[in-house]
Amino acid sequence: MSSSSTSVNSSRQYSEGSLDPEAILSELAPNTRRANPSASAQFWPSSSPASLYAFLIFVLPCNIQSDTLQELIHYFKYASSAYTPVCPRPNRAHLVTHFSNPVTDIQGFVARDNERKEIIIAFRGSASVADILLDSQIILVPFLTPGIIAPHGIKVHSGFLIAWDSIAASVFPIVISQLALHPDIRRIITVGHSLGGAISTLAAMSIMIRQHEEGADVLRGREIKNYSYGAPRAGNKTFAEFVNNHLGVNAYRVVHADDG
Repeated sequence: MSSSSTSVNSSRQYSEGSLDPEAILSELAPNTRRANPSASAQFWPSSSPASLYAFLIFVLPCNIQSDTLQELIHYFKYASSAYTPVCPRPNRAHLVTHFSNPVTDIQGFVARDNERKEIIIAFRGSASVADILLDSQIILVPFLTPGIIAPHGIKVHSGFLIAWDSIAASVFPIVISQLALHPDIRRIITVGHSLGGAISTLAAMSIMIRQHEEGADVLRGREIKNYSYGAPRAGNKTFAEFVNNHLGVNAYRVVHADDG
């Protein structure tokens, strides 16, 4: 079950002609593989950010509305920037701060786009042994995170929850401080690729839940949106329904052709 209401399938058929998608994808993303050797132009990008970016530019446009495509590309740049050790102007936005946890090795940053009036929280995907160990902890557990109790029946991937919980206490004060300093901010955006995408979904739902709690006035009235790219499922069916019911069309999950 998808963990959001909008999933974008990354497969796309091309007929032979002047556009050679294999050559384009091979040049921009060498790890891209052919999905079916007998088909001349059917492609699934690999899990690397470079190949997903190539797919967003060259493969997806025929499947999706132009404005939605531009949004997906725009926020993917933040997800990709999370892999960069130093990125002073992620996607031309103002970098507020980096965050990390030395034990779980979860890293990312908070940025502010003054023109679009939004705060962006970006999470890095799997890039270390510690990240892979978190990926492998697949037991589903109740969605319990500091200061938040999700409705009964919601369960999430234990490794992803450990990852989010390890930096949630650092991220929330940063976001709240930015909202207090910049009351004109309209949206809070969470983004990520791979492991980072799953964490971004948990982060979006945590912020959404906290919006309705006592003493969270600074969070209220802000639109919450989530963009995940090549991310595994973050929770059970009840969690997916919870995301769909509360974020709806504000949750985007870009996945590979054979992903759930």
